[in-house]
Amino acid sequence: VLDQFPDGAAIDEYAVEAMQVFVQAGIITGSDGMLAARSACSRGQIAQILRSILELSMT
Repeated sequence: VLDQFPDGAAIDEYAVEAMQVFVQAGIITGSDGMLAARSACSRGQIAQILRSILELSMT
């Protein structure tokens, strides 16, 4: 799943499983074709992630 992103192999080992789940669920889609897992997230990005999780939990 993460290998579809050029930086997918850069995900720290402890986070690989969680990132795979989030990518498969469409919660994390990347930006400009990259996951950029070491980049900071804005409040807006975090809000969107939380909204997506809540929507999935309600279905």
